Amino acid sequence: MKFGYEAKTAFNNMRGGEAEKHYFFEDIKRWIRFIDDWSERIRAANRKLMSTQKVFTEVLRFLKDDALKTIKDPEGGEFTASDFTWVLTVPKSLTDFRKQFIIESAVQAGLVTDATKDKLMFVLESEAALTWCLKLQPDGFITQNHSRDSQDQPAGAAEPDTSWNGTEWICNVWQTNINRF
Repeated sequence: MKFGYEAKTAFNNMRGGEAEKHYFFEDIKRWIRFIDDWSERIRAANRKLMSTQKVFTEVLRFLKDDALKTIKDPEGGEFTASDFTWVLTVPKSLTDFRKQFIIESAVQAGLVTDATKDKLMFVLESEAALTWCLKLQPDGFITQNHSRDSQDQPAGAAEPDTSWNGTEWICNVWQTNINRF
């Protein structure tokens, strides 16, 4: 029905009997680390169980549908899932079984088909974070050696050091971006 904060708000606003008719899942991404077989079930906040495969499928379906609604074809047509290569970020600890689990969920969600599984890519979260950080303009980020006040200098003032100087800076920038979403 809903995703993200909208889902949490809607579920929290439901009365007891109404909430029992629904499923509310939190921290779905962490569940991928615990999947060991196709029959796994995940427990919702109201203690109800659902197939983990169904939960992952519906999350991917929601994200796909939302992306297709958001992205507009400049020529006025509509895009379909097959028009894109889908990139999913995954933890380093992803096993082959869990990767196959996600691929099957993506097929069921309509991101890809059995024939177009090559249009689904996995990227390690750390690599995605690095790529994102290197792509961003350094303006507005607080570096290790500067305070927030040093970022608000008047025009013509010395620019803060925004050069990349190691993993700690990347992690700090990545954490800043995570908190924005």
